[in-house]
Amino acid sequence: GIKGSKIFGIVVAFSLFGWFGFQADMFGQTVVTLLEGYLGIHTAPQVVWTIIGGTAIVGYKGIKALSNVAVPLLFVLAMAALGITLARVPFASITSKGPVGVAIPLTVGIASVVGNNAVSVVIVSDFTRYSKTRKDAIRGCILGYFFGYVPILLMGAIFTYSFNNWNIVEVMLGELNLGIVAAIVLILAQWTTNDNNLYSSVLGVANVLAGTRIKYKRWLLTLI
Repeated sequence: GIKGSKIFGIVVAFSLFGWFGFQADMFGQTVVTLLEGYLGIHTAPQVVWTIIGGTAIVGYKGIKALSNVAVPLLFVLAMAALGITLARVPFASITSKGPVGVAIPLTVGIASVVGNNAVSVVIVSDFTRYSKTRKDAIRGCILGYFFGYVPILLMGAIFTYSFNNWNIVEVMLGELNLGIVAAIVLILAQWTTNDNNLYSSVLGVANVLAGTRIKYKRWLLTLI
């Protein structure tokens, strides 16, 4: 019912806002690393860039325009990084490694994977509603989640086991020395991902406020 959906809206909003905070922090870290580490430009504190990287006020048209540029570039960068990694680190040594860092129980691992994908499935409707037909929505999900998301997860695991570091920014810039171009692509990629996190989070909050006496504008709610 309507009241039950409001509870669900709160859960989705908090869950995605957690991802939003993580990605925004990584965005700020990447910008500072690029400007100070590579260009020698001492700029605003990381927290300022973190806030800038969390903007999604323009709406879905802005997300689409940014994604059209960032996603193809991210694909090329990921493939190049994977090629360099496998040329440097034998694949057998990657698959034979144990946990990176402190091992976690299997149940925690399962809960993390299922929880992450549960949220992803829930918010699919936030962007598939712009599809012209039902077939377009299905094609988009198959291309994005299967041919796009699964390989990215596998590559992330390969990078983590190869360099004992989960931080993709440090791996790309420090271990693989892919330089300024990689930093710019990572900045754009994090921006698109985080815009979707905040976009769906705000929709969850808006669902909670719907039908109440509280008047709001969605762009202002996003800014808050």
